[in-house]
Amino acid sequence: MTDHQISSLSSLLHQDLFEFLKGSISGGLLCGYTGEGFPFHFISDQLLHLLGFESREEYCTFIKNKLINGIHPDDREYTTDTVLSALNEDQTYEIKYRMLKKDGSFIWVIGQGKKFFHKNSEFVASICLDITDTIELQQELSELTQNIPGGVCKILMDQDFTLLYGNDSFYQLYGYTSAEMQTQLGNKLIATILPEDATSIMEIIERTYRSQESHFEFEQRIFHKDGSIRYLLTNGAFSHSRKGVPTLNCVIIDITKRRLSEQELAINEERFRIAVTQTQSVIFDYHIQKNKWSIRKKQCTSMDCRKS
Repeated sequence: MTDHQISSLSSLLHQDLFEFLKGSISGGLLCGYTGEGFPFHFISDQLLHLLGFESREEYCTFIKNKLINGIHPDDREYTTDTVLSALNEDQTYEIKYRMLKKDGSFIWVIGQGKKFFHKNSEFVASICLDITDTIELQQELSELTQNIPGGVCKILMDQDFTLLYGNDSFYQLYGYTSAEMQTQLGNKLIATILPEDATSIMEIIERTYRSQESHFEFEQRIFHKDGSIRYLLTNGAFSHSRKGVPTLNCVIIDITKRRLSEQELAINEERFRIAVTQTQSVIFDYHIQKNKWSIRKKQCTSMDCRKS
């Protein structure tokens, strides 16, 4: 086979691969020159139609011949900085952003690309993967978790109870913001749990996991950021593992008021018991439903009363 034949075959294979890629990607291909705003060079038919355009000419008019104008205004600066930084270091980039559609709406994509040279021209080629459905599902799940009464979190079943995710209500339970939880505690929830509770909690979780039960429940006392102690009730289920470590999906509610009320009731009951024990001969009973008092004589014992 001659060099010319090899070159022709290589060109044919590259063309077939290019046609295969641009037609099989959930999104498409996008190419632009590396000048200001990334002047338009190419868009695949699949991506073009996904954005609602009939022709490349129509798309070029819409974006004023610059790819940056086809990106959501709020994402343009970040996208430009990320792409240029990668190009300057001759690296591949990956970035998530929104592309504008003809009707004014947008799709979410992950763009993966790098710099190429062709016929003395420098341009950037990007594979754009449509992730709109995934983003919308994540947003729906986020809204759902924010509306659940209590905190929602995902943690690792490791010795630190490492936090992987928490909704707004979760952080409110602890008094920390997401950033504060990361910087001050390293996302280690074990640092918030009273030591005498930590051991029993781990025993409950490990016992449930070994017995292959799907759900667990436990109470815990934590140190709130303000220094107070809060009582929390946790209901959870085991999820998939990360690097061999199981994860826990949990819903947590604050039961501090209930626990404090129960403690106060127990104290009052003990006070009443002591008062009854020390009463010499008469006990007053109040009937709540009848709204009336009654008097009954206490039985005498050799210790607390005398015979008349």
